[in-house]
Amino acid sequence: MEQETQQEPGVLGRVLMVVSRVAGSCGGGCNGCAAAIAGSADTYQSSANAAARLAHNTFKDIGYLSSYYSAPSRLSAAWILLRSPEIFAFIGHGNVYGIMLSEGAFLVTRQIGGTMPEDIYIEDYNLSKAKLHVYITCYAASGSSNLCLSARNSGVKCVIGWNSLLDIQDSFLWNQQFMSRLGQGDTITQARSFANKYKSYAYPDRTVDNKIYGDGSQILK
Repeated sequence: MEQETQQEPGVLGRVLMVVSRVAGSCGGGCNGCAAAIAGSADTYQSSANAAARLAHNTFKDIGYLSSYYSAPSRLSAAWILLRSPEIFAFIGHGNVYGIMLSEGAFLVTRQIGGTMPEDIYIEDYNLSKAKLHVYITCYAASGSSNLCLSARNSGVKCVIGWNSLLDIQDSFLWNQQFMSRLGQGDTITQARSFANKYKSYAYPDRTVDNKIYGDGSQILK
């Protein structure tokens, strides 16, 4: 099991960043998300660690209790939701109906129902404490009924997700731009706009094909 966690005392709330394994298929109709990975497994893992650490350090430095997990082999969706992080960011396998946190552990919407023993319905939790959820995964914001809307309807004040198939390295780059601007005091909307204007994405049309739901005027610093 490869797992990294870091925690520091903070005063503004709790942050959780998860970068899941993306080798193989999530079984959720991603239509090639594994094939979008650039480079070797070692390159991916190095980038995954960097993405997780960046979010952790950004929020730790401005006063949050921050934890991160990079490629965990087991991570319960219920454990995440019961911790009620004010900010939750995810990079990895997913689709319009849910995300794969780790092998056999899914956070899903009631549109499809659970198929694994640890599947958790996001609608079963009151997430009104959450300021921001970011689902950097394929199709989480696609269509008129999706994971982002389910999170928003469960109380998350602001949710960001994607309409398209994502390249994993572009996902890391977007996360880097977005998190850095949040840490500098941008609103969520401003940080998203900054990340979307970054010029070095391999697949820019896909990478900027994201949506924001709810209150993007929040400043999390």
